[in-house]
Amino acid sequence: MHISIDRERVELVLGTLLDTYREKRYIYRLPSARLPHEVADLERRLELGSVEHAMFLFVLCLYMKGGIKSNTAAKQLARLYSRRPRLFDADEIVKIKPESITASLERVDLRYLKNSAPPHWIENAQRLLDWYDGDPRKIFVGVGDYDEACRRIRNKSRRHHRTKQFTHRQGFVGFQHKMVSMLMYFYIASDIIDPIPFPIPVDFHVMRVCIETEMVNFSGDSIGRDIYSEQLQTVLRDLFTNYCIRHDVSPIELCNAVWLLSSVGCAKNPGNRTLSRQYRARKTETPAYIPVWSDSELARYEQFCGACPVGDMCHWDVPNSAYTIKGELMKLRPRSTPPQ
Repeated sequence: MHISIDRERVELVLGTLLDTYREKRYIYRLPSARLPHEVADLERRLELGSVEHAMFLFVLCLYMKGGIKSNTAAKQLARLYSRRPRLFDADEIVKIKPESITASLERVDLRYLKNSAPPHWIENAQRLLDWYDGDPRKIFVGVGDYDEACRRIRNKSRRHHRTKQFTHRQGFVGFQHKMVSMLMYFYIASDIIDPIPFPIPVDFHVMRVCIETEMVNFSGDSIGRDIYSEQLQTVLRDLFTNYCIRHDVSPIELCNAVWLLSSVGCAKNPGNRTLSRQYRARKTETPAYIPVWSDSELARYEQFCGACPVGDMCHWDVPNSAYTIKGELMKLRPRSTPPQ
């Protein structure tokens, strides 16, 4: 499937969102418009800029995968830090069994990836000790661009097919292009490292905004089909990188404007709801919800879609449940609007 960029639309959408974000209008003025590293309230728990702060954000990246709300994961992980700060010290992590970390995750109700995350947590701590003295801030010493960051962070490890042990270690487990950007975003936004050019993390929310507003378009019939691909991720990384360079825009600011639009605004679109079904992992059914335009749905539409600064350029419903549960990115149907 060929993917094309509407460059005029990119300029209009991103320029409008940045203006709105900078002026704190629309959803950007709401108390709910907060970012994962903000909702964790880390300033009351640890020294900002410290190795513990850097380690917390490093671990938080393991949970930025779309199966749980980012802010929920950040809050629960912060509770875990308060209860068991040893889990954010590389020297201590490598002495702890995965089952112990799983039990601690359950106690703070962070059950997402409770079994798969702890082994990666421990393995990455060992790599930090072996390569960077247990201090993830040192990963970026001498790093001047995104490509070099990828060479150091992106996982290219290999495991023995029988023993499941790593026979080759390169990068960190769970980190690919998106998570390299995620870690850079967290560290730059938190003043842990100096700004370095990088593409914003291309997650569901970023993809949703690009698809809804037709900044990107697809050849053939893409309605109702899974349009997620590595090619789409690559196209969008280049799109946002080039925009930041052309306009001398901070990727932190651009990421905030786009991500918050979807996570706070588009999430309230009645057409982006999905009927709930019994959870059966990737076999879970995610039937589309058809708005009935009750008073509550009309009020929600008017508050979020009706007032959206790029609403006149938004043309599609893109619900998140199919992506969260099945990893499918669905351009479901033309954007739902009230009949009146």
